Amino acid sequence: MTLHRSMFTRVRRAVITMPVLAGLCVATSQAGALPAPQGDRGLGDRALFTWTGRVDREVLIVVRGRDVSTHGFDAALPSRTRVNSALPRTGADVFVVLNDGRGDVDVIEQPSARNGYQAVLRVRDPRGGADVYRLTAYVDDYGGGRDGRGVGRGIGRDNDRRDQGGSLSWSGRVDDVVEIQLSGRRVDAITRSGNRVSDVNTDIRGRGLPNRNVTLSIDVRSGRGDIAVVQQPSAWNGYTAVIRIYDRRSGAAYYDFTAYWD
Repeated sequence: MTLHRSMFTRVRRAVITMPVLAGLCVATSQAGALPAPQGDRGLGDRALFTWTGRVDREVLIVVRGRDVSTHGFDAALPSRTRVNSALPRTGADVFVVLNDGRGDVDVIEQPSARNGYQAVLRVRDPRGGADVYRLTAYVDDYGGGRDGRGVGRGIGRDNDRRDQGGSLSWSGRVDDVVEIQLSGRRVDAITRSGNRVSDVNTDIRGRGLPNRNVTLSIDVRSGRGDIAVVQQPSAWNGYTAVIRIYDRRSGAAYYDFTAYWD
């Protein structure tokens, strides 16, 4: 079992290993109950849900309250969720335990007032062919309301941080997959598949993306598909943020969002 706290949210990471149970490799489309979520791991840690599914490339798991939905490239593959408790409407820290699966899982978006108190988890499978993944998401209730410097971050504080930081407003027409790369005040829209992105408009408010670790959150105003921060800025990627738009329907569609950072 591998314990992950997202490196992008300034929380600790540890590794614990245990033998993999052969029974976990059963396809999740078969009938039967999921394993129950593990109990609380420590003071303030509370289990939110357990997710089991097949991943071939990438899956995004979005949780808000008791609602858990699957998005991304492999959203159509079989998956099942057992909800244990609701994600609170606070700035608590979410982390995830990878119980089974050969790839990686990260928390790429933490709950905040800006994103409607939702968390986004990303599962990536690095090899050819699909694998079965099982993970459990937890929330650190006692850690809620603190940022990486131990400063309270209630709604009023969150608004102050928005004013002190910066934002990128982006709009354009997307067909299939587009990645938006932000570095400093430079914005590039790269078409990964489908027709080339068009009708692009960008507007950076405040200072550009700084050369330090910050966390981006997304406020979506228009778009029928998925928008997620797939890379938060850090030293290893030259303090570049990558936002991916995935439009699953045929033809291009209009997208409009704002990304905020502190």
